[in-house]
Amino acid sequence: MTDSDGKIVWETGYQVWGNTIQEKDHGGVEQNLRYQGQYLDRETGLHYNLHRYYDPDVGRFMVTDPIGLRGGLNLYQYGPNPLGWVDPLGLQRLCAFGNKSGPKGIRERDLTPNEHGLLPSQAGKVRPQGKSVTRTPKESGLQGHYHTLPEDVKMPDGLGIKHDGRDMPGGYMSPGHSTVYPTRDMTPDEFNDLFNSLPWEYGGKI
Repeated sequence: MTDSDGKIVWETGYQVWGNTIQEKDHGGVEQNLRYQGQYLDRETGLHYNLHRYYDPDVGRFMVTDPIGLRGGLNLYQYGPNPLGWVDPLGLQRLCAFGNKSGPKGIRERDLTPNEHGLLPSQAGKVRPQGKSVTRTPKESGLQGHYHTLPEDVKMPDGLGIKHDGRDMPGGYMSPGHSTVYPTRDMTPDEFNDLFNSLPWEYGGKI
């Protein structure tokens, strides 16, 4: 941290889960900001996150997630393991199989419509059902034409996405798998229109 003249008044190094190492104070400044949204409690060494405390020694929160299972199955988790979930070149993309002109839409076996012919909302469910996509098309075991989508593309209103492959914390599907699901009741045609409105690009054929 520097002062208004650009002189360094505080500096430190960080361990992977947020603990500081070799903290140096050059100007009588106490700097307690840590990872995003965290404020250091110097008496306990814990990081305050408004609703709960985080322990940087173990990389976990001290109490359960206030939003419950909507945040995932691991109620004490800070975030996915930065040692195992990395994309340093920003090349990780979402992929969906289909024909050369575009990805396939949702099928009845993916999510069965209710008695009114609507796909039921999967919002808030721990294991939502919906359209399967993958981050690893060549390792998915599927064959055919596939289309790609940048992972950071925002889902349109009405759709959500859950990265639920076993390579993710709490994942239960095949590695690289993600599920795009409806966040409100809608017809299959409406779901497919929203799904196809995403900026898909042809990725090739396996």
